[in-house]
Amino acid sequence: METFYRDYRLTVGIGNQAVIIEPPMSVSFKALESVDKKSLGKLSVSINGLKPSTRLQLVKSEDDKKYIPVRLEVGYNEKLRQVFQGSVKSGAVKREGPIHVVSLECEDGGHDYINAFTSRTVRGKERVVDAVLQDMPNTKKGAVTGQQQLIRPKVLVGSSSKILSDMLSPDEAFFIKDERINILKSNEVVSGNIPVVNARSGLLNTPQSTKASAQASGNQKKPAPTNNPVTDPGGDSKETVDSSTLVSQVKGQIVFETKLNPMLRIGGLCSLESVTNPALNGVYKIYQIETSGQYTGPAWTQKVVCQPAGEYKVIT
Repeated sequence: METFYRDYRLTVGIGNQAVIIEPPMSVSFKALESVDKKSLGKLSVSINGLKPSTRLQLVKSEDDKKYIPVRLEVGYNEKLRQVFQGSVKSGAVKREGPIHVVSLECEDGGHDYINAFTSRTVRGKERVVDAVLQDMPNTKKGAVTGQQQLIRPKVLVGSSSKILSDMLSPDEAFFIKDERINILKSNEVVSGNIPVVNARSGLLNTPQSTKASAQASGNQKKPAPTNNPVTDPGGDSKETVDSSTLVSQVKGQIVFETKLNPMLRIGGLCSLESVTNPALNGVYKIYQIETSGQYTGPAWTQKVVCQPAGEYKVIT
């Protein structure tokens, strides 16, 4: 069995410089991200052992509009992939015995989502996104589905994020991932890459369906899946996933737990291969990921909510 080594890099911008936190420094984190316009991606991080000057620079109240960028990369054996990019919403320092612990609460796109304001006139829905992004300096354009043009000019006045939410069609979802605006229909995904999720790649439990026939459309299209780079092996056991902390779960979705796999992304795809519940095997679109990690502790897992991908279309 190949030996695996957890790895991470946490980068926090301070002024014109960046603090880079890497092993063996003790770090724990928890992230929740969803293809849901009502829920920004969130990351909570605790860091032990920072020097006093650095700790003080990371103190931030929620009403402080200072923008502090943060990026988290995780992986194995020095092979890292980004799993979160956003900014620090609040930062605090507390003392646990002789150790000072920095706690950061971060949001993906939260700074612009809350503060950006737009006052412009545009023609055509596709220009709405481009126009609004001019008022969101820390946010870029991601995967945006093609949309019908407006016949008449449209006046845009108000919260930039609300303007984007209000322009959606009923079958469209607006979400922010790594500070990029994404707008997708239910049959659209952000990438054609399909990481495999099975016992060898880290599947920890028997996937559970919220509806017996959920897999019916999951096998309509089965392109060749890509190999999963995670080398932390796990077992396809008969445990069940505690989904009490997972939001936006609806009928027809599949829930599974896996070793932390940075290849899995909301709005993307995965190929599920379960030995104990093969009826659910197929290609799925990922709607939600809850990530838990402790560099020196037991947690290094993800809980994933997905739906059958069916005849999907890749939007770039």
